[in-house]
Amino acid sequence: MTDKLTEKKIEHTKEFLELWMKFHETYKSALNKKTISPEEENNFLQTKSLIARKYQYLMDELEIRPTAEDRTMDVIATILSLESVATTSDMQLKKLEGDWHSSFLLLNRMVGKLEAGKAESKKTGVMALMTNKLYYIIALCAVILIFYFISKIFINFFKAQGILK
Repeated sequence: MTDKLTEKKIEHTKEFLELWMKFHETYKSALNKKTISPEEENNFLQTKSLIARKYQYLMDELEIRPTAEDRTMDVIATILSLESVATTSDMQLKKLEGDWHSSFLLLNRMVGKLEAGKAESKKTGVMALMTNKLYYIIALCAVILIFYFISKIFINFFKAQGILK
């Protein structure tokens, strides 16, 4: 059960990372364009909205509370539209790029942490299984020894009574 839950969290985080990279490519490409079509702007705003929703869902799913280190929502809030990217100062763009990159690294660390937890869970699961098997073997040996000693007692009793020779 835990493996499936962890696998789902890893999948959702990776899906968000793909969306986050698409967002980055889109606003970076807008820097080189002289005009943005209404369709491009609309697609960008839909992607931005989707990112905000998925990000909140992901943080809730991973049970992570926002920290000062996480700049994801700052990046989303800073870029109002594709047209606004072209008028953003170089200093703001450098900050935006740094914030995006910090968020990208944070998301990748989340994936790594989840994958490490999954690997640890598998190790723990194997050890628990081996420990359980060992307990079953010990219990089986104990039952066999009990039957052996009980049969010895009965055999000696029957011999003493003259029923067995």
